[in-house]
Amino acid sequence: MKDVLLIEDDVHFQETLVALLGQDEYRFFRAGSPSQGIRILEANPDIRVVLLDLSFQDRAGTMVLDHIRERSDRYRVIVLTAHEELLAAERAREYKVFNYLPKAESSFRQAIRFSVELAFKDLEREAMAQKIRFLQDVQKRINENHARREILDLICESVQSIVGAYTCHIRVYDFARGDYHLEGFAGDPALRDAFEHPRAKGDLFSGRVVDTRRPECFTDLQQMEEFRRFKREALERRPVSAEVERYWETVRSAYIVPISTGIFGEAVDAVLNVSSQSVGFFDERRCALVEEFVNQASLAITKDWLQRKRAELHEDYGRISAMLSDMRNRLAGPDVLQGIYRTLTQKLAELVNAEVVSIFLYNGRTDRIEKVAEYRGDRHVDAPDEEYERDESFVGSVFGTGHTLQLPTSSSEKPLDDKRFDHKNTTERYADLIPSGTLEHYLGVPIIAGGKIQGVLRAMNKKSEYYAEAMENGGTLTHPGRFCLLERGFSIDCRNVVEITASHLAIAIQNAELLQEEERRIEQLQTLGEVGRLISSQLHIDEVLGHTIRAMAEVMQAEICMLFLRDDGENRIVLRQCYGIPEEEIPGAWYEIGESVTGKVAETGVARLIGKADRNDGKYDPQIRRYLMDKDGRPRDIESLMVVPIIAKGTPLGVMKVINKLGDDPEYRQSDLELFRTFGRYVGVAVENAQIYELTSQRLAIAQRDAALSELVRAVAHEINNTAGLIPANIDAIRAALKSPDPDVEEMALNSPDSAVEEMLGLIEDVASQATEFANDIISFSAARRGEQRALDINEVIRSALRELDQGSYAARLTKSLAGQPLVCVVYETPFKQIVRNIVINAFQALAGQDDGVVTVSTSEGTGSLAGWAVVEFRDNGPGIRPEHLDRIFEADFTTKPAGNGIGLWLVRKQLEPLDGTIEVASEPGEGACFTVKVPLVPGTGEQGHT
Repeated sequence: MKDVLLIEDDVHFQETLVALLGQDEYRFFRAGSPSQGIRILEANPDIRVVLLDLSFQDRAGTMVLDHIRERSDRYRVIVLTAHEELLAAERAREYKVFNYLPKAESSFRQAIRFSVELAFKDLEREAMAQKIRFLQDVQKRINENHARREILDLICESVQSIVGAYTCHIRVYDFARGDYHLEGFAGDPALRDAFEHPRAKGDLFSGRVVDTRRPECFTDLQQMEEFRRFKREALERRPVSAEVERYWETVRSAYIVPISTGIFGEAVDAVLNVSSQSVGFFDERRCALVEEFVNQASLAITKDWLQRKRAELHEDYGRISAMLSDMRNRLAGPDVLQGIYRTLTQKLAELVNAEVVSIFLYNGRTDRIEKVAEYRGDRHVDAPDEEYERDESFVGSVFGTGHTLQLPTSSSEKPLDDKRFDHKNTTERYADLIPSGTLEHYLGVPIIAGGKIQGVLRAMNKKSEYYAEAMENGGTLTHPGRFCLLERGFSIDCRNVVEITASHLAIAIQNAELLQEEERRIEQLQTLGEVGRLISSQLHIDEVLGHTIRAMAEVMQAEICMLFLRDDGENRIVLRQCYGIPEEEIPGAWYEIGESVTGKVAETGVARLIGKADRNDGKYDPQIRRYLMDKDGRPRDIESLMVVPIIAKGTPLGVMKVINKLGDDPEYRQSDLELFRTFGRYVGVAVENAQIYELTSQRLAIAQRDAALSELVRAVAHEINNTAGLIPANIDAIRAALKSPDPDVEEMALNSPDSAVEEMLGLIEDVASQATEFANDIISFSAARRGEQRALDINEVIRSALRELDQGSYAARLTKSLAGQPLVCVVYETPFKQIVRNIVINAFQALAGQDDGVVTVSTSEGTGSLAGWAVVEFRDNGPGIRPEHLDRIFEADFTTKPAGNGIGLWLVRKQLEPLDGTIEVASEPGEGACFTVKVPLVPGTGEQGHT
């Protein structure tokens, strides 16, 4: 319903206006005087069109125009008067009056209907134009890397302006504190203070949306006991300004929407909260407008977080290098191991912000895993007293399996609820030992040296910044509270840091035990630190790998060094970098996964050390021997080699290989293999980070392109709709003119047969209707215009979609073979019809110039692997699709038609996504093409769903 205000003191004329306009489409508010009209306007913000009589007994109607002069753009005022001398048309324009209609005009009846309809059209056009301007401005600032706070402020301003809200603000997740702090705001600047207090998960009201991950709409906050209590607490928390106090007393409705970037799974990363002073303000239209800007906020936060994440990774690896350097210095002093332990536990606790970091080592004499060092809270523990048997509790489980244990994950339970937890020792080993008195997060990493598990490196409880605020001088928490520990726990980056540290700890332990024999290890640690800095640099991955392989060859004293990585889409590894032998000597070197020793290491992830005595000839050994002989001028052989996997998250990404140790001893030892493994872990982290950054950047670019394209489609469709919308009103005016008493017009009408004129006008109306329908079909691809998702028999939807094609030029060449039983799926009816028409028309376009061309549409219930799916096939006998085009057929910017834009099949695929549906194509040149659409059936329907 559209709201219209009538300001008219003649009750009879009010009734006449209501009858003329009709109450099916409009809701009328009536005022008998200008002052009463002003009060109604202020109390009903949805009123945008005003019918104003200028002649009143007490005051002129211009009182209303004066009142809204400063915000006249929000209204469309149609002036009605029987006394033209009271307000000339020029004066009406001065007041920004939308239209000016004298009551005495004979055409008043039609003019008033046309003017009111046109006023609402003009409001819609202005609202759409304003929205597009805001969206374009936001997108531009995202692309130009403006500050996140600036972009979020603009989004809030856009939402507030477009929906006419009281305030709008955005809270963003704080990784250091674990709650949501204010970042974007729009409204009276004096009100910003009302929202500065952070909100935690579960808190009213934004915190509850974070917890449920669902939007919430509040119709009348002042009637909610929860809100009244929330308001009292806000007002009592500290002295507030008069503006803030007035806000809490006058705000009535709100709409709160969660924002998820997808970077951290389903977690809510931000919350948008928009409020109004009106009860029930947020209807479906306003909510849809708000949600369009939620998508923009998600893009802005995603891009900012990716940039910050990369910078933090660089900083973390720099801190790791500094920690390793400190460990190296400890090797030269007295009490070497204890110095290393104390340095490592404290530095690691600071690096990953853990409440507790512990080192456990296996004692062969007692056959137990014993704690040898711990940093707890903010100090070292001098007398650790914690030990486990193999496979006992978490520490024993990590030691027994040799795999990292991280709890909770995105889908797992908390540590105390895990079946591996040792509940019988809870009080002794955890509650009394941890300052916060709880165990929320656990990260255990095996310490492996020489292929043998030596112990476990453990981190517990990820701290927030509130932890330091709650810690007193005595080293205990005065107010532990739920904010001291982060709800999300340790991240993947934390895990990488602890795993790398555990690897270096294993090496450090070996070096400390064999200090005099292993002087060279100090240089190795220094090189590892340099490699770590390389990985954390801004260099491209190929440049990082090139520097790394040279440093690795030097530390490993290798004559030849090679690095192979998996080939995307192929079951093989290919040479990516080599040192000590020109690449042209082994051009295009590669191994099938599982082929030879190198391929087997890539398959199993198990490192190999091979001496001359037990070496089998490798795939490229003849070329390597020939090169060595040519280089030295004497026969040469392969004396020793090592192959280690490049692993990230337990998955082999490739292998590294060194051949022939330089120096007096030509063979590699087990200690060399362990160091080489560490290089493999470093390279794994570098490759993984490069892949993650590239993939996320691609996704962000695609999301930005799709958002911009969607806005463009809606804008074009809107302009078509506006243009076509003016035609019916003008046709009414033409018909009125034909019936006018004007002799010239009457003579013209007499010379034109009524039936012919009506036929032409009817044709114009039909064309306008078709243009409007086309525009609405395009707009239907917007989420805001899909309508309601319902369970429908898609056979009936397809019949309806094809009905108009059956009547046109396609009728003779369009055949249907629809399933006999209903195929009930949950779909959006109008978009699904558009999907069908789009594919069929696309098929007929492929048949252009082919007289015997036929398109067949068939439906069936899937069987076997397709059980539970409705299958719709669109098959033609045209020329088919070229093989090189098949992989790109659904891309938004791909087309083979000279006048095509490539958007049709891309829109089909995008519209199927919210239905969990898919589309595939199969084709052979000259054999036609078959597009197959699959949509999930409603469980219990279809032929297989009945007994």
